[in-house]
Amino acid sequence: MLNGVGSDFLEGISFQDLHVSYEGGGTAEESVAEVPNLAGEYFEIGTPPAYGIYARNVRSLTLNNVRLEVTKPDLRPAVIFDHVVDSAVNGLSAQGTLQA
Repeated sequence: MLNGVGSDFLEGISFQDLHVSYEGGGTAEESVAEVPNLAGEYFEIGTPPAYGIYARNVRSLTLNNVRLEVTKPDLRPAVIFDHVVDSAVNGLSAQGTLQA
């Protein structure tokens, strides 16, 4: 979770050659949940609406050769950009789950 709070931005963040496997198990309801606008530890913010990368108020974000996967089905999207500017995504691979 990359969470710039209020009018503050996180800047100049890059992820390169990254392979992350998440537990999964997220629900469709969690995918539309509002993320509190506060600075804190991840457990204070709650379950993020994306299983992989949730980025809010970020400037100059680069994802290069990033692979995201889940071990159990997850109904949340892999990536959510909320007020992200000047980003570049190259070589993103994300596992999805079909909804019934």
